[in-house]
Amino acid sequence: MNIETVFRSGATILTDGGIETRLIYEFNIDLPEFASYTALFYDQGRSALTEIYRGYLAIASEFQMPMLIGTPTWRAHPDCLRRLGFSKDDDLHRVNAEAVTFLQGLRRDTRTEALVHIAGVIGPRYDGYRAEDAPGLDEARDYHHHQAQVLAGLGVDLLYGPTFASHAEMAGVAHAMAETGLPYALAPVIDDHGRLLDGVPFTEAARLVDETADPKPLYYLAGCVHPSTFLSAIEAGEDRM
Repeated sequence: MNIETVFRSGATILTDGGIETRLIYEFNIDLPEFASYTALFYDQGRSALTEIYRGYLAIASEFQMPMLIGTPTWRAHPDCLRRLGFSKDDDLHRVNAEAVTFLQGLRRDTRTEALVHIAGVIGPRYDGYRAEDAPGLDEARDYHHHQAQVLAGLGVDLLYGPTFASHAEMAGVAHAMAETGLPYALAPVIDDHGRLLDGVPFTEAARLVDETADPKPLYYLAGCVHPSTFLSAIEAGEDRM
């Protein structure tokens, strides 16, 4: 089943998590700019990524439950690639392709193709916790368009945009993802009052996306916030969540 069918069936879907944090604290991997894709390009880093992802796939296999795993491409966008020395015109495609084929290979090797779906991950242009630095809707759509198109063309099952602090950039990346025709999901950062970090209530930010992006997201999540923050947001009132 494709990811849309799985999601709409109401089935519990497992996910991965904490790839960057695990690389740093479990495997002592240096991640400049928190860019996990850099680990793909040398033996120690690639071995660590393999161990992490194989552990998740083993759980999907053991319990025969659908799982969504994200590509290590949260920072694999033009600005970050350029700052880290990936300056050639084809590096956006090359780096994102390496990440996707890496996960496709692990999925094939573990024979979990029927269970595991790959999400092409796109992160914010700047700091995901500083809304004041974020681009506006049109700039964000144009900027994220290139990575969205590359990931879609590589055969991911879903596009996923986590840790957006600004409602305008989240709407922009939603438009870029929608243009690919693939299903996509968004996971903004929220505070304990159920607002994005630019002060806009989550429901208002989601309404902007739903009313202007076609198709609208398959679903929303809260990205990279502590569970206690999420619970406080829920308790703050249903008008915000």
